[in-house]
Amino acid sequence: MSRYEITVNQGMPQLWEAQHPFAAPYGNRYRPTDPWNEVDYTFASWDEFVDELPDSGSAFEQVYRWDWTRDAPDAEVQTADILTIYFVLPREARLSRADITVTTDDEPAVREWLTRRAQTIADLWAPLAVSPRSSINDVTPEIAAHVLFQFGHVGLPASGWRATLLLAIAKADVHNRELLARGYPGYVFAFELAQGRPDGIVLLREIARPIHG
Repeated sequence: MSRYEITVNQGMPQLWEAQHPFAAPYGNRYRPTDPWNEVDYTFASWDEFVDELPDSGSAFEQVYRWDWTRDAPDAEVQTADILTIYFVLPREARLSRADITVTTDDEPAVREWLTRRAQTIADLWAPLAVSPRSSINDVTPEIAAHVLFQFGHVGLPASGWRATLLLAIAKADVHNRELLARGYPGYVFAFELAQGRPDGIVLLREIARPIHG
């Protein structure tokens, strides 16, 4: 059994809102002669993906990335959303990709499927003491108000050790910020919301609403 259970938390971004730090490649660099239909798959719907590729849910396939691509709301031509799932077939030493036409109504089923795949990866790494990442559920109204004030918005000024903590988070590199997150997950997550997400301030204001009304 995995050391950490992966759950779907309220307040998480929609799948199509998630931003990954790098682009994923298509195909296999070292096997360019492979027939594409043996490497990449295309499905007209999420139901078709589940029905026609049942082994995609088994433990031997390891999903290492997904992208939900959709047009901007103001695009002149609106095309269908595409969910791309990248996975490894370790027994075959093969990288594969599935492009699936999806709708927003598919998101609960897609999220549940991806969560099970994330659990498979967590099980693989369970022998290592990896700290679970913080989430928006760790951000209390008080924390949100402190971070809002830190970024120059209406909020509450932090005092004492909390003020020192916010300065430490601001100056910390990636490694030390991870260490701070182990003890103060809510503050680190709120700081990264404000710093790294376009809608971060809006989310923090919503969380701080019980304080400001």
